[in-house]
Amino acid sequence: MQTAVRIGTRVAWRHLWRAGAAAGVPSSTFNTLADALFHYSDELSAAAIAGHSEAQARADGTAERIRQRLVRMILADPPISPQAIADLAADAGWTMPDSVALVAVDQRPGQRPLQASAFGPDVLADADRAEPCLVLGQPERHFSELRRTLRGRLAAVGPLVPIPQAVKSLECAHKALELGRKGVLPSSGVIDCSEHLPTLAIHADEFILKQLTERAFRPFADLTTRQRSRLSETLRAWLDAGGGISDVAARLDVHPQTVRYRMNQITNLLGGTLDNPDERFLLDIALRAVHVRGSDGSDIRL
Repeated sequence: MQTAVRIGTRVAWRHLWRAGAAAGVPSSTFNTLADALFHYSDELSAAAIAGHSEAQARADGTAERIRQRLVRMILADPPISPQAIADLAADAGWTMPDSVALVAVDQRPGQRPLQASAFGPDVLADADRAEPCLVLGQPERHFSELRRTLRGRLAAVGPLVPIPQAVKSLECAHKALELGRKGVLPSSGVIDCSEHLPTLAIHADEFILKQLTERAFRPFADLTTRQRSRLSETLRAWLDAGGGISDVAARLDVHPQTVRYRMNQITNLLGGTLDNPDERFLLDIALRAVHVRGSDGSDIRL
């Protein structure tokens, strides 16, 4: 367009010069004509640039809205038909994979808004949520890029699931974010949920976990804080070591006789609980839950 304006201006000027010269137009008039002509050509070029920029911005905004709408269709509950998702994916220029992993991104006050365009064409983004989310087709390919792009933010990548179960992957990622904020999981960087499934399972229902820990630790209620701490440390080491006194002593750096003494105390407090595999499993879950909670672990602390 700009090239056409320049050529048109030169051609117009030649015609004006010839016609003016033949008519005896004075040079001062030619100067005025030249100023007007080149000013007009500048206005045409500026209008072309502005129009192109506006059209490009509108096109980019439309594409971004289509991709955002696609994220929301993928996360619809109940699920939307695969064909409808495939049709919109084609409009968005996104190659639809068989499975996806959802990413939840922590958005804290004062942080700059997440830019959907920062992740490239293979990643879908909905940046307008209270906790922005991304859709990844092959998460292992994007981990290094995610860590770079999300530097300074906490984020969690949910499990890889078929598209109809995408909302479950996002729920898992949201839970990981919650545990990250509490310090149960890493509190910075990108959390890979697939590496923390036992912790996520233990904390999946906080009410049930609280009931479980209360039941497991009820026999220790009358002990002092120091006694509870010492015996719980010993019990956890005993469970991890499969009951080997020497292994427990080595882990705790104490004499085997000390371990035997503490285990006699624990056995007396728990009765026959340690002989029951289900009860040992319950104790193991409770001990691990309280251990990862740290100072955030409610009033049930050993």
